Amino acid sequence: MSTTSYILYATTGFSAFEPTRMQWALVIIGLIVLGIALLLEIIRAQVARRRRADDLWRDFEEVAIERGLSATELNICREMARDTVPNRPLRLLTSKDVFDECAGKRMTALRSSGATDEELESASDALGDIRRRLGLTFVPFGRRLHSTRGLQPEQKLTIELKKGASGTRFVAAVLDVTDLGILISPPESGAGQVTLEPGQDVAVAFWRGDDARYSFRTKVLKSFHSPKLAIVLGHAQRLERTQARTFYRVRVSLPTKVAELALKDPEELERASDVRLLPSSGHLQGTIGSLSGGGASMVLKSRVNVDDLLRVEIDLARAYADIEKAVPEDVTGTENLEAACKVVSVSALPGPRYLVRASFALINETDRDKIVRFVNVKEQKLAKEDSDED
Repeated sequence: MSTTSYILYATTGFSAFEPTRMQWALVIIGLIVLGIALLLEIIRAQVARRRRADDLWRDFEEVAIERGLSATELNICREMARDTVPNRPLRLLTSKDVFDECAGKRMTALRSSGATDEELESASDALGDIRRRLGLTFVPFGRRLHSTRGLQPEQKLTIELKKGASGTRFVAAVLDVTDLGILISPPESGAGQVTLEPGQDVAVAFWRGDDARYSFRTKVLKSFHSPKLAIVLGHAQRLERTQARTFYRVRVSLPTKVAELALKDPEELERASDVRLLPSSGHLQGTIGSLSGGGASMVLKSRVNVDDLLRVEIDLARAYADIEKAVPEDVTGTENLEAACKVVSVSALPGPRYLVRASFALINETDRDKIVRFVNVKEQKLAKEDSDED
């Protein structure tokens, strides 16, 4: 009996279990077998993952070939997928958001590596060709934009150029969108002669029909004449989205003139640059009862139908006078604001009168900002009156 066994027996009355050499051998063999089994399972799992990955990449290449990508374009897609979505390569070929993200990273890496303008332009052209072949050039209306690469030509942008404490704001149109940047027209309105220098910071906002208001900050990349002046803005790292229903709404009582727009094709509205130039028929008298940055409700004496398009006048100067507030300089002495509205709902009232709720389908973003500013002023006045009563 060993010393340990003797002490255990003397103190407790129990003797220690002492395995034989055969038992020790069986334990060691069991551990070895268990280790081999675990190793084999790890190898099996790795082989299965590798096979799944091979299958995914095989599907990736088959889809790319089916879409008509050349060998060079396939190599570009393969590099982007391996850098960004190595475990989900098919997403690069089927999701515009994923493709835009990968394209942005590729262009950023090229710029960081000191690529020349010619190399950047060539890379942008190649990405554009791939995007067109994959059918990833357009985000349907109503669906959210996740990247400024989803902007479409003729989209109106409200651009604010900071100059010290104040800013210069103007409207411009998107001419083209590539992976190099956003090509925009010269200022259309709101700023007179504006000079944009490369490297300047700008704040940009736009309203996308049937979707929401977006805003982002970026820099001017360059401006050139070819043959007319054009400006290139950089793509934004972050795109902010404000849904229409998040606009605050306040009650007002503003007489208004309403005209029915004579538009048969909804795309005509998207292409329009000025609400005042749109053809219309008939003129209705009414009263705006509530107002927000996303739309208005009004009472009309004649019936209109859901989805009708209306041109509505908004007298903001009178709205400020009604709440006994000073009228801002950019509202004083100007014509009434005009917006194209899409009828959302119609309810019959005694009279006969009709309560019409409508959302803005086309409005100058500068005018929308004026409305939002008025709504904020009235909200603050109402909040102050409530606190005084308390």
